[in-house]
Amino acid sequence: MDDDFNTPNALRAVFGLVRDLNRRMDEGDLSTEGLRAAGEMLAEFGEILGLDLSAEGSREEDDKLMDGLLALLREVRQRLREKREWELADEIRGRLLDLGIVLEDKNQGANRDRDRG
Repeated sequence: MDDDFNTPNALRAVFGLVRDLNRRMDEGDLSTEGLRAAGEMLAEFGEILGLDLSAEGSREEDDKLMDGLLALLREVRQRLREKREWELADEIRGRLLDLGIVLEDKNQGANRDRDRG
C-alpha cells in the first residue's frame, strides 16, 4: 500500500485545493455557494482517503456564535438609534446587508433575517 493507491499525490491535490481555497477567500473571490461545494468535495476526498475532512459538528457552534454576534450588533445599533446617531446605525445595517443579513427596524426594535445561502 506504500504507493499503490498513489496516496501522496492524492494528499498533494487535497492540500493544493485547500491552498487555492484559502487564497480565493483572502481575495474575496469565493462565494458562499463555492465554499460550500468545496467543503463537500473535501469531505468526499477525505472519505476516499479514510480521513475526516468534514466540518460536521461545528455548524451548531458556528450558528450559536453567529446568533450571539448578531444579537450584540442589534443591541449596539439600538443604543446608537436611542442616542440619535443615525449615520453609524445605518452603516451597521448597510454592512450587515452586504453580508446577506437583512435588519428591519420595527416599532418594538430591530428584527433580523439571516440569509444562510
